[in-house]
Amino acid sequence: DVIITAPGSYTVTIKGPYTVNSLVLGGAGSSPTLRINGAGYMGTSLAVNSSFTNSATIELTSDYGITAGLNVNGGPLVNDAAGVILVSTGVGGGRYIHAELDNRGTLTLGDLDYPLVISENGAAHTNSGTITANAAMALAEQRSPA
Repeated sequence: DVIITAPGSYTVTIKGPYTVNSLVLGGAGSSPTLRINGAGYMGTSLAVNSSFTNSATIELTSDYGITAGLNVNGGPLVNDAAGVILVSTGVGGGRYIHAELDNRGTLTLGDLDYPLVISENGAAHTNSGTITANAAMALAEQRSPA
């Protein structure tokens, strides 16, 4: 379980594939950035084994032209009104969110070499927030064959 709620503004960067059971990000007096930074030959991914609410900033980026992604299993990713999902250009590589996305905050796309792919089997993505797109955006729903 990972809890990132210390007071102040700061950045926590991950490079490499990681899996956590749960994630708490942001809260009263806390404005962290969780940077998922594509690195290494396999890219960087964070898999969260339960739904969670983002009340801070999640950034998908890359220093090496490598894929960076977020997987949320077991429920939706709620980007609340204070939440920001920032998909940065970095130096290239793909960006993805494999989750049912409930965007109530801000989703911002930089000038990407590849589109952001948001996908999850049987997901009902919702948006009541703001989406700012400076690049191509692909929204894909994956389905199992009948």
